[in-house]
Amino acid sequence: MNQDNYLQKRERRIFAILYTLLLIIWGISFFSRLGLSYYQRYFPVPLTMVFGSFIGGFTCEGGGAIAFPVFTKILHIEPYVARDFSFAVQSIGMTFASLTILLRRIPIEKNVAKFAIVGGFAGIAFGTYHVAPLVSPGNARLLFTLVVTSFGVALALKNFVLKTRENSNIVYFRGVDTLILMSIGFLGGIFSSIIGTGVHFITFSFVTLLYKLDEKVATPTSVIIMAMDSIFGFALRGLVLQQFSGQALIYWVLCIPVVALCAPLGAIMCSKVSRMFVVKFLLFLISIEFISTLCIFHFSIQTLLLSATVIMFSFIGYALLIRVANKLPANNEIKLSA
Repeated sequence: MNQDNYLQKRERRIFAILYTLLLIIWGISFFSRLGLSYYQRYFPVPLTMVFGSFIGGFTCEGGGAIAFPVFTKILHIEPYVARDFSFAVQSIGMTFASLTILLRRIPIEKNVAKFAIVGGFAGIAFGTYHVAPLVSPGNARLLFTLVVTSFGVALALKNFVLKTRENSNIVYFRGVDTLILMSIGFLGGIFSSIIGTGVHFITFSFVTLLYKLDEKVATPTSVIIMAMDSIFGFALRGLVLQQFSGQALIYWVLCIPVVALCAPLGAIMCSKVSRMFVVKFLLFLISIEFISTLCIFHFSIQTLLLSATVIMFSFIGYALLIRVANKLPANNEIKLSA
């Protein structure tokens, strides 16, 4: 008990020091270049991220997964601005959430994080140069909804129909698992290159279905994946390509104090609630995303065909994952820790 109290005090002290340093650096830059008038002009953006960053730390969806649909559907911000903002804001919020996870020793799956991050780097780089320029703004909005919705259906089937056993870590990690996780990260990275978020919840969906990883372990793992890949995406677009949106940069600066505080609070809350609460909350968010798209988006023949194709391949992929997972031999499945 004394050791637990010591660790909690140490975690709070380290977090307080880092957050204070961030505020000092942010304050010097903010008041010398912008000023409080920018909060009056753009107040919906930091207000959105109060909830978005908390949900980003609490679930596998990430702050960008809240920012992207709100920005593009409600605030009518261009998708490329929302994408750049997602990379930037997650590089702060999810990094501070990751620090909280590590300092509090919240369980994560290290192999999943390590190899998905590496694959995500490659996917973001490839997608930024070769895929994102080919996707129109309207299709980017729709693609986000379709992928998230298909994941929600698979998550519901797994937890309420199949009711598979949950496990906490990969005990027998093989060479083929390295390849699988890097490939998943690569695919997720391509998706992230289009909308600024995605590698983490695509990895989350694969590891919870294929490896039957407990959502309460997969969620903090996905937060760490999100933090590292967002830093990479931010650096790639801002420093290497120098194509980062100026408007997204202003939004990012306004949100830094908010996301650095709220995202860690979400990560702490996730560690304290039940696994099924996390699942139901995820499904609730996905339902809102799906319904809002049906109400707002104007479907054409082309977008209907795109929707049908993405949904079909997503369902086939998730069905195959569930089938393969159910055929895994007992000694190769993930086992619950004591």
